[in-house]
Amino acid sequence: MTIYLDVLFAKELVADFIVILFSYKVLGIKINIKKMFIGAAIGVTYSIICVLFYSPLLAYGRLIIAILIVLTSYKIRSQKEFFKILITFYMVTFCVSGISFYAYSSYGKRLIFLVSIYIIISDLIKKYMKSYRLANYMMNLEFRLGNEKLHLKTFIDTGHNLVSEFDENVIVVTPSIMQRILSAQIEKEYRNIFFKSLGNSKGKSLGVKLENIVFKYGDKTGFKDGVVISAESELDGYDAMVGLKFLEENKPVVKKEESNGNFIYN
Repeated sequence: MTIYLDVLFAKELVADFIVILFSYKVLGIKINIKKMFIGAAIGVTYSIICVLFYSPLLAYGRLIIAILIVLTSYKIRSQKEFFKILITFYMVTFCVSGISFYAYSSYGKRLIFLVSIYIIISDLIKKYMKSYRLANYMMNLEFRLGNEKLHLKTFIDTGHNLVSEFDENVIVVTPSIMQRILSAQIEKEYRNIFFKSLGNSKGKSLGVKLENIVFKYGDKTGFKDGVVISAESELDGYDAMVGLKFLEENKPVVKKEESNGNFIYN
């Protein structure tokens, strides 16, 4: 039997990439294409080695390869999360292998084709509905850091009810935005933010108080003070999050026009 390495490489790369992609989907993790390709490349390398240097002992290396793929393809924060991802990866691998085996029959090919079309159309509809809902929950925030003005695309999270130790509104920003705030040459006033996560585990985070934050939501414009804290990772498609309370009890805005035609808010 003749095996072409280039064909084997392409097939295995696609197969491993699909397994990693489906695992991302099942776990609800934000997709990282670079990490996924690195993990798929590890899987391809192992498959080629098995073909070129066949040995029964190589079968025992499957678990080690699976662990390497998980460690390189996913962001692991804890031992518990590692085992959860590893088990999910194995389950998805078995499912994909079973579907591939079943696809050899003509009936199986037609069924898989119809199911694939259904999944693609459903996914497109879900993405459209998500973008439509998000459009109604987006607002803009503006504030100054010395001579610099930051514009943040902000998501209004109905489940976000964090407040500072002095009952001030809390704005959750991306780590990159928080780094710019902390490095800015401005006088900083810090606040403690107490929170409770799932499982009733309590925690505390340190935030920076900012004044005269301008927000624009539809036809509504206002400004108020708030405490800024950093999210654990970059946010998906926006720079910050606020709660519904942020839109309440706003201070009046005085809009002035600068000589260059831009508007400033006081």
